[in-house]
Amino acid sequence: IIMDLRQFKLSSDEEIICEVVEWNDSKTDHIVIRRPLKIFSADDLDPGLRYYIFKPWISMATDTENLSVLNSFHVISETKPSTPAAKYYYEVVHELSQIQDEEFERLSSIYEDSDQFNLLDKENIQIH
Repeated sequence: IIMDLRQFKLSSDEEIICEVVEWNDSKTDHIVIRRPLKIFSADDLDPGLRYYIFKPWISMATDTENLSVLNSFHVISETKPSTPAAKYYYEVVHELSQIQDEEFERLSSIYEDSDQFNLLDKENIQIH
């Protein structure tokens, strides 16, 4: 499946960049999206530059395969992102995927170590 990469300006004044999985139609107002990242900007007034940072749109939502639903009534504008924005988007998504994989590996190794997670001392259980 080829995803449609889009940049949205929302009624909340947020800007997000994401892959559109399914567009809204006459039956639904929902746009199904994947890998939504919020666009943050910062101005450096001395040299007159603006910097952009992409972060997960929903806090703590780093799973890059989860789908989200965007209500189309909150979309003020949409466009195809510029080539540099698209390239940076995929770099950030790749980094998030690596972080997610590393976190999964770390947690898996902790749970496999049964001594570390032996929370119940079965010999000293008292029933009251």
